[in-house]
Amino acid sequence: MKQQITNTIDEAIANSKTITEFFTFLETKQISLEPHLQGEHISGLVYEYQGVRISGSSLGRGYTWLAVTKKIHYDPARDFEAIRQRVKNRQLLSMSAEPVPMSPRQRRDQKRRLLDKEYADGIKNLFADESSRIDVRDDSYTIHLEDGGKITDYGDRITAENMAHDNAVERIIRLALHKDWEQVTFFGEEAFVYKAMMQAILAGLNVMPRDDAQRALLDKVRAGLDASMQDVPLMMERFIEPEAPQPLPLPAPIAPVSPPIAGRLGSYREQNAPAEELDRKFKPK
Repeated sequence: MKQQITNTIDEAIANSKTITEFFTFLETKQISLEPHLQGEHISGLVYEYQGVRISGSSLGRGYTWLAVTKKIHYDPARDFEAIRQRVKNRQLLSMSAEPVPMSPRQRRDQKRRLLDKEYADGIKNLFADESSRIDVRDDSYTIHLEDGGKITDYGDRITAENMAHDNAVERIIRLALHKDWEQVTFFGEEAFVYKAMMQAILAGLNVMPRDDAQRALLDKVRAGLDASMQDVPLMMERFIEPEAPQPLPLPAPIAPVSPPIAGRLGSYREQNAPAEELDRKFKPK
């Protein structure tokens, strides 16, 4: 695959006069580019093909951002804003998550799970009520959803495309939990990452920020969750009315003395009454 990517990049360089044409050519060959933006500058390139992401420096010196711009004219005043808009549009359409940290062996194990029938059946059941079809390949499962979006499981990465942020967050986290991930990092525009971080924490996942910007965003998410938890007692106090005090139970009524018992009590009193009392009782008037 690496050789296939470099051959396509060489072809793109030979057929492009501007860096924008270079991006467009590769996209027609199903290779997407993710430039590393630092302010108003580009510091590097990541190429992605069939779910595999590889940096320009990993492909070779001739495929870094610096090397490409030596072969193709790059005019920052003309091209930078167009590239930044491409990145923004891609982020709006594609959101993803990965478990971190992950060793090469763990990454291979995650990809091998895609070949497990029990795991595949679990994914089908997970989206049974939403999916219109599922495309199964050796290296990925793509769930096409009835609302027009799609979720792709690459084993070591989950992507969501063409859907609202809330739907992407819920579906990505649902699949991450199914895959038994414990730690996760997110890719996408800030609004998506913010919501994803919050829901991941609530689901019990450990969120790992990618950079300083995401670290600051994660602090903001945690502060918001802490504030919400502090408000819970006040909300409970405000909306749950205290129970009215219950009256003490009345004592049980004393049962009337039955005639036989009354008779026995009379005989007992007569037998044990003092002599003077008996004289008064039976003395003729």
